[in-house]
Amino acid sequence: MMNGIVGTPYYVAPEVLAGGEYDEKVDVWSAGVILYIMLGGAPPFYGETVEETFDAVLRANLRFPFRFFKSVSPQAKDLIRKMLCKDVSRRFSADQVLSKFQFHCSWFSSVLQLFLRNISFGLNFGFVFLLCFVIFEIEISILLW
Repeated sequence: MMNGIVGTPYYVAPEVLAGGEYDEKVDVWSAGVILYIMLGGAPPFYGETVEETFDAVLRANLRFPFRFFKSVSPQAKDLIRKMLCKDVSRRFSADQVLSKFQFHCSWFSSVLQLFLRNISFGLNFGFVFLLCFVIFEIEISILLW
């Protein structure tokens, strides 16, 4: 467990802002924010100031505006909901992200598992790059169903 308030306003998890202890699920939260931005074009929680953005993160009122998410699959939205769950005990872990969604490319799945199983505090660009492939793979999986 770690503690201390650190993080970029849009990507920081609510438990970090609350000032308590937190674990690797803060990185799952950050990855969920990135996934939301990549699919919807805007952050899920925002404000005019840093303080307003932090307040929005603490409320964690997740919505999927139709005009931005009309072409996003229900499965991708479900993944985002599970990654951006304010209740840490209900938020998906990295392993749950992998086990819930079927990935059709075995090389991709292997590399993703390596990154998710070795997730550390502080989201790195390699993980963000792999998250791009997660989005692609989920959408391709849906097309193949």
